[in-house]
Amino acid sequence: MSFLRNAARQSHASLRRKLTAVFATCVLAAHGGWAAEPDDAGDRVRDEQADGVHAWTSQIMTEIVCRTEGDQPVRLQPTRESLLKWSSPEVGRIYGDVYVWTTKGRPAAIVSLFEWFHPFTGKQAEFVSLSDKPLVAEHERGVLWRAPAADLRWQRLERVGVPHRLAN
Repeated sequence: MSFLRNAARQSHASLRRKLTAVFATCVLAAHGGWAAEPDDAGDRVRDEQADGVHAWTSQIMTEIVCRTEGDQPVRLQPTRESLLKWSSPEVGRIYGDVYVWTTKGRPAAIVSLFEWFHPFTGKQAEFVSLSDKPLVAEHERGVLWRAPAADLRWQRLERVGVPHRLAN
């Protein structure tokens, strides 16, 4: 699980930049930002690699436990399916998935799990906290990621109506 331990070294700012780049790449690809040359044999290999990555991320998400730390830890609930399946053909052959852990229906942490096939190889993960509480993600082999409370500052919104769910 060394690929997941590397995720702890990623800073929040670095992850934010990378996720922004991933989302931008997905938007460009969805809107025909570039066209690839047809290559049936290569396409089959790429499809098989992408399918394998998606199967791996789906499995590993059942094995990772993310929770708050402290006197009364709360286990976070992961999304059942990837919220974003992505690739980044401009930088190489890399495929990944993005999952979110929630608590009380609110996002608390995001993880992007991915695998490189070219020009690098290997599996990696990048975690980011959206919580004002310290978080830890664990696997059977130990702690994968530990985050202090995110640098969030709660602020009162002035002159804002009652949220819709509370208004009724």
